[in-house]
Amino acid sequence: MLALMPVWVPVLDTVMAPQTETGVPVEVGEGVQVLIPSAVSCQGSDRLEVYPGAVLAEPGSVVNVTIKVFFKHAQPCPYNDWSVSYEASGDIEVVGDDGGKLADAKTYVRELSVRVDGNGTLTVVYDYGTCPEGDKEVVTVDFYVGSAPGGLTPVTTTPALTETSTEESEVYVNVSGSVVSVDPYGGTLIIDDKIIYFRGEFYDPSTGAYLEKEQVLASLSPGDYVTVVCKVTGAGKYMAEKVVLSNGTVLTKG
Repeated sequence: MLALMPVWVPVLDTVMAPQTETGVPVEVGEGVQVLIPSAVSCQGSDRLEVYPGAVLAEPGSVVNVTIKVFFKHAQPCPYNDWSVSYEASGDIEVVGDDGGKLADAKTYVRELSVRVDGNGTLTVVYDYGTCPEGDKEVVTVDFYVGSAPGGLTPVTTTPALTETSTEESEVYVNVSGSVVSVDPYGGTLIIDDKIIYFRGEFYDPSTGAYLEKEQVLASLSPGDYVTVVCKVTGAGKYMAEKVVLSNGTVLTKG
């Protein structure tokens, strides 16, 4: 596990202008196909985003991974002990790390190079330290060699780093774990202590059919392990956008 403590720049929060959205193309590496553009976590006041979120790579290829933290408050802030760390597992190895830096007072950027010899996972953690506005943001990046899980196909566009302030951007969170309870007619699913709301239809690429939320939820049972990509509303509700089933099938909101 490697970590980097923050490097500070003397800019006050009160004079920060709002960031505007821009697209910065991500060069992920030769022999690499992006399956999921980014992995995002925003449980507290800040947002952790890692690009790409999942890839299919040729053995021996090197994948460029970008870690970004979008801060609610400009740095330095009164709680200056936050940190960013990562851990590689499986047949991958981090062979390059630029150490990370503040690109501006509200954005931290860190670039990694990951050699892929087989399937593996990179877990990235942003720790708030003593900041009372959050605990940890955790995301995982999956690396596949040979073939991807069913339902995951390469994206057709180059992923981009989204330069937006946390307050202005849409926030997405990946929630993974075992189903605690499910209510098909109420349209809710509980994973750990999180209530996830389902609305509308979801497309199943394995059958080409659109499923009503009741059908999706009725197919799940307590104990099933799933990943749900959720949009977080202004009221803090988790709304399901994608569901990754245990067999790898990805159901996408229509």
